[in-house]
This record gives sequence, C-alpha cells and structure tokens, in this order.
Amino acid sequence: MLIRSRLARFTATAAVAVGAMTASTAVPASAAPAAFPIDKSECPAQYFCAWHVQDNSYSEMCKWKDNAPSWYNCSWVADGKFTYAVYNNGTSGRGVTMYREANYHSAIGDCVSKGEFVRLANNYSPLSSKWNC
Repeated sequence: MLIRSRLARFTATAAVAVGAMTASTAVPASAAPAAFPIDKSECPAQYFCAWHVQDNSYSEMCKWKDNAPSWYNCSWVADGKFTYAVYNNGTSGRGVTMYREANYHSAIGDCVSKGEFVRLANNYSPLSSKWNC
C-alpha cells in the first residue's frame, strides 16, 4: 500500500512539473519564428521560382523565365534534393505546370497560377515546368 501511495504522489508531482514546464515554454504563434526561410521577393518579375530548404535554416532558389524542359541545371535538383516551394511571379497571366520527369512528362498537381505560392509535399521533385495553363 505504501508503495502505491508513493507511486501515486510521484506520478501526480511529475504530471504537475511537466504541465508547468510545457506552459512556461509555450510560445505564442505570433512570436514563433517562420517555419522556412523563403522570401518571395527574391523571385524576379516574369520568373517561375523554386526553393529547396535545408533544416529550416537556409534556402536555395532556382528560377526560370521560359519553359524549362529540365531542372537539372539547378544544383540542388541535380543532387536529388526535394523542392520545398514554388512561386509563379510571371507577368503574362499564364500559369505553370510542373512535371515529375524532364521534357514535360507526368504532370504534378494543378496549374500554379500567376502570383501563387505553393508549398510542396516532400515527395515532389519536379524535373521540368511549362508556362501552359
């Protein structure tokens, strides 16, 4: 009986301590840091841009003004890293279709409309894109 009583007190004390620690370390959403270091203003007008993010600490951007039959000229794509986000900063009003393979094979998702910023799931690695929608 004594063991159960001490165990119950220990469990209750631990629960209170964890609750207090959790409450004291909570950060309001407005004060939380950005989840990724992407600045859309880096993407020049008339371009379709893509970013790879490493450990939520830095990002690399590649950009294309015209249709891109291959994204392998982008170093992180050539290294097999995932694309984290894309942004259509085009001025023609046309959207961009991304493709899973080079030379516009196997379209991924919907058209990325003018002005649209899209975060991609980790299993997407576009290898080409075309201004066609």
